Amino acid sequence: MQEAEGYEAQNGPLALRDRRHCKASVCATRGFWIVTALFCLQMSFTAYAQLRLPQVAEAFTHLGFPAYFRVELSWAKLLGVVLLLAAIAYWILQQRIIAAGGGSKAPASMPARAHSTAMRRSLS
Repeated sequence: MQEAEGYEAQNGPLALRDRRHCKASVCATRGFWIVTALFCLQMSFTAYAQLRLPQVAEAFTHLGFPAYFRVELSWAKLLGVVLLLAAIAYWILQQRIIAAGGGSKAPASMPARAHSTAMRRSLS
């Protein structure tokens, strides 16, 4: 208890500093999701436009691109959006499993014995 009081005397109240850190973390997370959602919407819309709108097809031919390139580009964009969202969904699932206590926090490259030793040290 005295260590915590000495730490607070040197660095200010822990609660205030934790609130500032949490607020910055929440803002960063919200910013990430907003930017990711806007990026996915933009990529999806341009892929749709390249496939369906005749004006976009005309613009591609006016720029000198062959017709098949427009189709390939739009499918590549849609695949990119799917892969981005799948990676984010996997990350969220992983975080929820760890938060629920069902997953191991050790990286796959860490041997099981080293992980159990590290866990014992952190618990004591």
